[in-house]
Amino acid sequence: MGSIMPLTLITIAFSAIMIWTGVLAIQKKRYPLFLKTTVIYALSIFFLMIQPVAGLHVRVSVLALAFIAVLGHLVAGNYWNYYDRSRHFDRYWHAFGSLAFSLFGYSVLKQTVSHYVSRVAVPKFYTVVAVSTIGISLGCLFEIYEFILDSVCHTHHQHGLTDTDVDLIADVIGAVSAGIVSIFVAL
Repeated sequence: MGSIMPLTLITIAFSAIMIWTGVLAIQKKRYPLFLKTTVIYALSIFFLMIQPVAGLHVRVSVLALAFIAVLGHLVAGNYWNYYDRSRHFDRYWHAFGSLAFSLFGYSVLKQTVSHYVSRVAVPKFYTVVAVSTIGISLGCLFEIYEFILDSVCHTHHQHGLTDTDVDLIADVIGAVSAGIVSIFVAL
């Protein structure tokens, strides 16, 4: 129960920033950003609400990393246009997002599977590989998502093969970093 207060504070801060971003997106008539913000916020709140019902207990620090990754993507990357203003921001944020969502994805998967599999001591090496693999997979899925948006909605998220390759390399760096972090932090 000690993590309820930090989780509440993080959720309030996350909610305030997401709502603020949505309002500013509407004011500037940036409706695709408003839609993206609304969908991501709804999914985030849904996860927070379903977490106790599903018996999931993702560490507050892992949730905070995931929320920071989302906020950085939406606010800094999309609203303030750092994806277009700085080629380095995109690469660093891919690595950070991959790190955050590797830890988040592994934490959720581990807790979901632990209900069906007996508790067996898993060697740290397997945890590193699992966390890294989840992050790399999520990075690939995100690149596919960007490709579909560019193809269907005529957006400009991908700027050629080199951009996609560098994004994937950054995703691998973030995912492997998350794997290394998992050695020291119990998920």
